[in-house]
Amino acid sequence: MTEYANELVGRKIQIKDLNTGKLIASTRITAFDSAKKTVKISASGLSSPGCREVSVLIFGAHRLLEYYGNMNKPVIANELEINLYSGRVREDRERSRYDIKAPGKVTGIQIAGKRITLRKPIEITTKNISANGLLIESEAGSFEKGDRILIRLDLGETTLRGMYEVVRIQNQNLWTEEYGCRHIAMGKSRENYDRRKKEHYIKKDSDPVPVGWHGTFRRSV
Repeated sequence: MTEYANELVGRKIQIKDLNTGKLIASTRITAFDSAKKTVKISASGLSSPGCREVSVLIFGAHRLLEYYGNMNKPVIANELEINLYSGRVREDRERSRYDIKAPGKVTGIQIAGKRITLRKPIEITTKNISANGLLIESEAGSFEKGDRILIRLDLGETTLRGMYEVVRIQNQNLWTEEYGCRHIAMGKSRENYDRRKKEHYIKKDSDPVPVGWHGTFRRSV
């Protein structure tokens, strides 16, 4: 956490009550102490003050940082201090995800460990977001469970770009579907993409793709 200390001051932070899952603040960091592992926010940005256990989502320049913490100190000079500690081993979906709607694009796909750039990016919209996952909405049939996709999101002052694996599909209708995506390391490979065939919107100078790949995320009918 110390390597990001300088960039955290002034950054947007969202805070949720761990017991209720309710968002209690969307504000800015006014101070950060890397030695004590604490952040300070303006007390006026808090909807309901009081001692409680919280989760926080910090919007860095190119990544999201998620921590758990305790608000247990009195307000001093209109500032409230939050003691941070590392996240839980197992993610709690109800309490660690934040309702953030933002436009984005799928700019590529990873096939057998090789990243292929799409000539025509696929438009998406985030439904909620956490430090290690996204729930996105896109045109029905865009992706399948197990697809590994390169996503770019513009969250104002924060630009996210990373590789995600589609782990679930929900709320399907004739026009749209929602896709639960888990962030993965950029270099990991997957062998089950051999079934796909190359299509015209893949760049001509892209890395070779496995025989049989279709290049489209749509299901065959």
